[in-house]
Amino acid sequence: MSTNADPLAALGALPRVPEAVDSVRKAVDRVYGHRVMRRRSNEITAEAALRGARGSAALSGADWALEEVRRRTDFSIDEESRRSARRCG
Repeated sequence: MSTNADPLAALGALPRVPEAVDSVRKAVDRVYGHRVMRRRSNEITAEAALRGARGSAALSGADWALEEVRRRTDFSIDEESRRSARRCG
């Protein structure tokens, strides 16, 4: 068994997948070419990360409102976890 085989190669060969990938790639290129994206990419990246983290947490059962996530800076369970996170972060 080869360890270098692409595990997603079979998905890429499914009907309409190559066309869908090409379409998404073009859409991403358009977004990156947008002037707001070029000027405010750090803000947009931070917002995307925040929304992704919030969505991931919601899937795990921690359904916080987005504004609450923005407002809060500490979601650790206990004080020891918070101190540990501060030392590592």
